[in-house]
Amino acid sequence: MIVGFTKAIKAYNPTHAELLALHAGVKPANDKELAPLEIETDSTDIIQLLEHNSFPAYTNTIIECKCLLKKLGNLVVRHNFHEGNKVAHFLSKLGSKQQPTSTINIFNSPPDPVKRTIQEDKNATSTTRLLSSSIFNKLAMFGNLSVIPIISTNDVMPL
Repeated sequence: MIVGFTKAIKAYNPTHAELLALHAGVKPANDKELAPLEIETDSTDIIQLLEHNSFPAYTNTIIECKCLLKKLGNLVVRHNFHEGNKVAHFLSKLGSKQQPTSTINIFNSPPDPVKRTIQEDKNATSTTRLLSSSIFNKLAMFGNLSVIPIISTNDVMPL
């Protein structure tokens, strides 16, 4: 972890919260010139919104995110499973307990609970999921690097 952040936000729904979190994270990444940068989300909705801008209520935030991403080198935002985003989810929960302000709390080193999560990730524990071929293809299309095809006779792909 190079830098992390928390921020209390007011969102209409989980997709809006994910979009606001992306915006809140990409802004300090630009300020600190953290490029090249890999961005992963467990929200396929966010990837679709960035690609197609298909939800008028979010247009301004989507455009701002795209501009910030372009400044960082026009990065690809890819999908990762919830289990691969444990640090982000921990920081999100921490941020949800804060009073709503415009202030972003920046962490230049991980808080102790995040250090434990990072260590668990380094220990390379894996999870197996069964996915339908349509879900498998969708996640692969969204850049998920964890989906591994295994030939199956019943049209189900293990992960």
